[in-house]
Amino acid sequence: MPEAEKTSLPESWLELPDDKQFLLTRRCIIGRDVDSDLVIDAKSVSGSHAMLIPLQTGYVVKDLASMNGTYVNGELVKDGRPRFLADGAEIRTGEVAIRFRCLRQRPPGDEEPYKTGTQTFNQVRTRNCWLLLIDVEGFCATIEKYGDVETLAHIRDWRAQIRPMIVKNGGSISCYLGDAIFAYWPCDGSSIAQVISALRSLVEFRAGSTLAYRIAVHHGPVVFSKSDKGEELIGEDVNFIFRSEKIAKKFRTWVILSSAAAESLKWNRLCQPLGTSSVDGIEGSFAFFGLPRDISVLR
Repeated sequence: MPEAEKTSLPESWLELPDDKQFLLTRRCIIGRDVDSDLVIDAKSVSGSHAMLIPLQTGYVVKDLASMNGTYVNGELVKDGRPRFLADGAEIRTGEVAIRFRCLRQRPPGDEEPYKTGTQTFNQVRTRNCWLLLIDVEGFCATIEKYGDVETLAHIRDWRAQIRPMIVKNGGSISCYLGDAIFAYWPCDGSSIAQVISALRSLVEFRAGSTLAYRIAVHHGPVVFSKSDKGEELIGEDVNFIFRSEKIAKKFRTWVILSSAAAESLKWNRLCQPLGTSSVDGIEGSFAFFGLPRDISVLR
């Protein structure tokens, strides 16, 4: 195996247009030829269109002199020069769009959005969003039950099943963190009905899911910043949802909504009050709610 492929990169994969996942374990050639690693049967895709190469810092993509070009987030990969792929990057080969994904090493933080040198003022903006965190319960117990390899396979299948419930309801996945998924809906581009539809799907799916999971929902202003690492969601409300998800254990519930989420979804009088709690690192005491007693209102 070439030296460049001897890496200990975090798990990486491609999300394909048909909602399937293609796991990346080494160098990968994308093309229409049947001997490509990832075969895409589309006229706009060349026989050998692009190559994904693992380096110590992550994956890069290189165009292989394709007829219609390779684009990353809308920008042409020029002159065969490799282009670094951040988590969530869109790779377009001809007319076919693929999304690159890798597990994040840490959740989104509250560092200053202007720290990265490649950021400019107009690359940072604030948007009100619904925030959703889905986290597998009892991860250690699951490993004991199934073993490392089978647990990883279960989580891959679980991610593949959860993703369409979010994306097809207008949501975006910000990042994957091991056994957790962080998603969002900007209020200026999404509707309450889409968020509720996604929640209903997640509630119904959990009953038959191999992996039990907790759901946390919040609503608030989020800072979107763009840099060479891709798009990041940061700010106090992002910290809030990651830290409040842990509070679900305290209230012995698998769904927890902040008061802001309940209010924004117009569920003020429908949700079950769970109580109040402090949130680590955030001043104040906050009210939390469970699902409405009658989940038929989730529509």
